[in-house]
Amino acid sequence: MFRKLPRSIRRLLRILGMAPEPPKIRGLFTALGRPAIRSFPIEDWYEIIRECTATSDCFVFEVGWYKNLGGKEEHEFLRFDILSPDEKHVAIVIAERGRGKHNLGDPNKTSGKVKRNRKRSARISSSFASSSSSQWGADDHVSWASRDSLAGDELKLKCEGVTRICRLTFTRTRPSAHELATLLHVTSRLEPVYNLHLTQCYWFADTIFEALKTLFEGAIQEPKTHRGGTWARVPIHTKGSVDAACAQYRATRVSLAEEVEAQRRLEQEVRFLLCLFTVHAYNDPNSKRKRGNENVNNVRLRRKLRSGNVSNVRRQKRMRRQPTKLRNGNVSNVRRQKRMRRQPGRLRRQPGRLRRQPTKLQNGNVSNARWQKRMQRQPTKLRNGNANNVRQQRQPT
Repeated sequence: MFRKLPRSIRRLLRILGMAPEPPKIRGLFTALGRPAIRSFPIEDWYEIIRECTATSDCFVFEVGWYKNLGGKEEHEFLRFDILSPDEKHVAIVIAERGRGKHNLGDPNKTSGKVKRNRKRSARISSSFASSSSSQWGADDHVSWASRDSLAGDELKLKCEGVTRICRLTFTRTRPSAHELATLLHVTSRLEPVYNLHLTQCYWFADTIFEALKTLFEGAIQEPKTHRGGTWARVPIHTKGSVDAACAQYRATRVSLAEEVEAQRRLEQEVRFLLCLFTVHAYNDPNSKRKRGNENVNNVRLRRKLRSGNVSNVRRQKRMRRQPTKLRNGNVSNVRRQKRMRRQPGRLRRQPGRLRRQPTKLQNGNVSNARWQKRMQRQPTKLRNGNANNVRQQRQPT
């Protein structure tokens, strides 16, 4: 809804800070307050778009073919308007070809002399060449910004200063930003040399524009005829590379799909191995997670140690040296049992005088041994509890 408002209202909302911020998708959208235009070579921009998965949900809804009719060289470039995934913001992407800095020489030179059998269009093109050489390294680059940002205003001014000679819209299938980056990438690599007579900015704009019409059905061109690829209304000969660009695009998309599928399978295998390793580590009795710390004051762990459910080999060996009751966990104090084993056999067994005590004493029903001994010295009735007061019983009747 914000993108449908008039430009003046959008600018006012942006100044007041009421405009919604565009999504943070590198290579397409910039912050509203960022004044600088982002520009990268096509190869670098292609890698940026590939790294961001959200670019597959950003679709091109309009392509404009622009030409500088007032300039000496009548430079041409393409503008792509791309929607955000929520369709609330628009990114402007401009792709163009320029001449690089390095002179690669003229392939038509023979023995130091230039052949003079040029076509009429080639002679016209050479009239505005800034150098005697016609073959340079190509400078293919992309500029982008959010349409409602400060940088977007500069890109719009660049387009308003020239003439839009043709427009392309899509009614069925729209190319995504990822697909657009792939097409720009293969076209740039198809002819990496800037040849003034064959592979200049005219060739670059025409190849991409026609390839989009071929690859995506339902593309509508308005108007049908235009002045693209001409200088002073004279057609400039360009190399026919649309079919080659489309074939290279399809092959690249297939390889990219295979790469994505291989990456997905690799991630699944990694997740499976991590899950398998986690289960193995949990069930492994020698793992630290299972063994734990022997010095920890944990009741459950001590019970496991006493009952032999422990993975420490050294501790198990010590437990095997102990008596059966110790290994079974019936006695919890090992040191006390060791002291008991050092005592003579008659002490380990109950002494004879204890065995001679009444059954109740042997069973532990009376806790005061001295009091029991005094009770044994009393008459039978007193021991049986028939008198409560011993002194009263001793008095004569």
